[in-house]
Amino acid sequence: MPKKSESHRQPGIRPARTDDIPAVLRIARLGLASERYFSHYFDELHNPLSRFFIAEDPPGGDAVAFLIFWRIEDTIEIHDIVVAPEYRGRGIGRALMKLPFEEAKRANATRIFLEVRESNRRARRFYEFLGFTMTARRSGYYRNPSEDALILVWESRPPK
Repeated sequence: MPKKSESHRQPGIRPARTDDIPAVLRIARLGLASERYFSHYFDELHNPLSRFFIAEDPPGGDAVAFLIFWRIEDTIEIHDIVVAPEYRGRGIGRALMKLPFEEAKRANATRIFLEVRESNRRARRFYEFLGFTMTARRSGYYRNPSEDALILVWESRPPK
């Protein structure tokens, strides 16, 4: 558990490695992400479209969050962002979310998509703060429990 004085320290962020997968599975289970297996994360590490990052707190310490996104032509698709519950509200998610925006800028990508559980109000508020808007709904997309996914998009605006 992080100490109160450590609550606003910047996490270390680095590309994920195979030996991170057990920690990623632990974080995913704690964060109530969809159930995934070792092979899923192993495949993400080796997928040329995939960008897979780990956040550590302190830098060089324990993995406390992860992010997976893909870049496909002019679009970024965020597949997973999960912060361990005891580290939420400390800026780790915000630090990770800088990465897809930086990739979008580098690649001249004009859209960033993600899906979020309808009941995940905290995440929805966070994404709205970042400029995402809801564009669609996927009925029954999530399991355990069954729930709709909201499709959110951030679109770049051409300079005036």
